[in-house]
Amino acid sequence: MLEPLNIIPLLLIGLICYSVYHAIQIRNKFRTAIYDISLYSSDVPKYHLVIEMKHGQYVDTRKLSVIDFLFIPNNIIPLLKSTYSNYDSAHNSLQELKKKYICFQN
Repeated sequence: MLEPLNIIPLLLIGLICYSVYHAIQIRNKFRTAIYDISLYSSDVPKYHLVIEMKHGQYVDTRKLSVIDFLFIPNNIIPLLKSTYSNYDSAHNSLQELKKKYICFQN
């Protein structure tokens, strides 16, 4: 029979297992996501990378939360936070991102 004091360690183990499972799901969401290049222009065209979080809804990778960046390797973060002045440099960064980080090429 389980006493109340024996339940607390089981709850902690369950919480830790759930946290690890949730962290792996978030990491896999970023690894299998579709990344693309977006253009914004005031006077001079600027390019940045975007991620498709839901079908047809792209999010600027420069505006991801700090918690999201915890699940992304440190060598990839500068690519996601950068703004590019021409399309070629943005395309090269996107190819580097796909080569280093993404599991499935889309």
